[in-house]
Amino acid sequence: MGSSRIATAILAAAFLSGCTHWVRDDAVLQQPIPERKKVELSAGGMTVVAHGLRVDSQSVSYVKIFQDPACDSCRAVVPRTAIDSVRVSAISAPRTLLLMASIVAFIYLIPWPSGDTTVAY
Repeated sequence: MGSSRIATAILAAAFLSGCTHWVRDDAVLQQPIPERKKVELSAGGMTVVAHGLRVDSQSVSYVKIFQDPACDSCRAVVPRTAIDSVRVSAISAPRTLLLMASIVAFIYLIPWPSGDTTVAY
């Protein structure tokens, strides 16, 4: 197996972790939430992807997904009564299989150059 195929296989493995979709789960606020769990909150026409959720009886505080969940100055708060829906990130088996099949097809069905590919001028 050539080095370009190995690199492509490693890249494919990295992309497999990205095959997710959103699942509505209003009960997620009733249970402990892992700090890095991706959650989509919709409240008052605003939708935000967040993690580091802290839930109490009256409010939910969160940190936007691209910020450190431990950052207290980055934290935003929304009243629980204002939350319209909560969706959590879930792995999608069909999408993962489709992506894997596409990558395998790309690796093995596309003709790859062999031998010396340098161009002499």
